[in-house]
Amino acid sequence: MTLILKDHAGDRVQDMLIDNQTLGFYGAQDSYTIHIVDTNPDAIDLEDDSVPKYEISEEEYAKRDDTFRKFREEQLKRNPR
Repeated sequence: MTLILKDHAGDRVQDMLIDNQTLGFYGAQDSYTIHIVDTNPDAIDLEDDSVPKYEISEEEYAKRDDTFRKFREEQLKRNPR
C-alpha cells in the first residue's frame, strides 16, 4: 500500500513513505487528503459485479419497519432541527 498526500486541488504533495511519521512531518494542512493506492496484486476486486446487486422496490421498502428512513423520521419527531 502506498499513501500519497494531496492538496485541496488534488495535486500530489508527496508520498508518505515513513510509516511512523506524523501528518505534520509531511506538511498536511486543512483540506488535504490522503490517497491510498493498493499495491497488493492479490487484493480482492471491490468493483466485482459478478454478484447481482440487491434491489428492493420503493413500495416494499416503505412496508418495512427496520429501515434507516423510518429511524430518521422517528429521530426528527423526537428532536426537530
